[in-house]
Amino acid sequence: MSIQELPEEIASYTRMLAETASDKIPSQHLGGLCLKLSHQYRALGISLLLREANIDMFFHWLIQSALARQYFLERCQTEGNFASPHRGASAVGPFFDAVTAAQWKLARKIATLASDTHLQGEEYEDDFAYARFLYLFTNFEALDTTGLNDALNQFEEALEGGMSVRLDLCRALLNKDQNAFDASFDGLLVDHELQMKKQQKSILARDATFEPNRQVMVEGLALLQIAGRIGLQTQPEYRFCPGLVRRVDHAPYKPLAFPLIPLEE
Repeated sequence: MSIQELPEEIASYTRMLAETASDKIPSQHLGGLCLKLSHQYRALGISLLLREANIDMFFHWLIQSALARQYFLERCQTEGNFASPHRGASAVGPFFDAVTAAQWKLARKIATLASDTHLQGEEYEDDFAYARFLYLFTNFEALDTTGLNDALNQFEEALEGGMSVRLDLCRALLNKDQNAFDASFDGLLVDHELQMKKQQKSILARDATFEPNRQVMVEGLALLQIAGRIGLQTQPEYRFCPGLVRRVDHAPYKPLAFPLIPLEE
């Protein structure tokens, strides 16, 4: 399927998912659905960026993705549903969407509402620790140094002697080490390319969201936003991180799909 056809393919499936979502569904049945919606919203935004260079829709669909995550997490809190496996911190995609769109308040809300402990049997511990570090680190005005170091130690221990470019990135951010950030971010892009090549040979490549996520790495865009926020220097253009969306200028956001909730300023 060509990139020209993708937005319609993704939009069709997204509409079907959104039609099954409702405020009346208990939160214990809503987590997986909201994560699927976030995944589709992100891919739709990327597809419109690739096909039409539509910057407004790129950012608006990323915001919509993050709002779907916020909505689910708030419902869990309201209903006392703290045991949901979908509260796991490692479901970090919508957080990256909020950060990429420079919606720091929204990102912080997601970070605060997500589980602050590793959900054994539901998520990998290194994925949890990576997300936990970034959730804490983006509370720029009141950094929890102890919590950040605990997350890094947990990340390292979970790797059991293995290497991780994401662990290197976290250390570089915490230390504001420009050279280490440059090297580890380049490594992240190489890792993304290798992972996408593997997936391209698998059944995963048949999914309509594969090609958008192969071409644009929202995680990378989010990390560049964070790096810029703490004063590290970044290049205007990287592979998988187009300069076109490095400047966060877009039309005012209006709700596009479920959940139809406003963006708090």
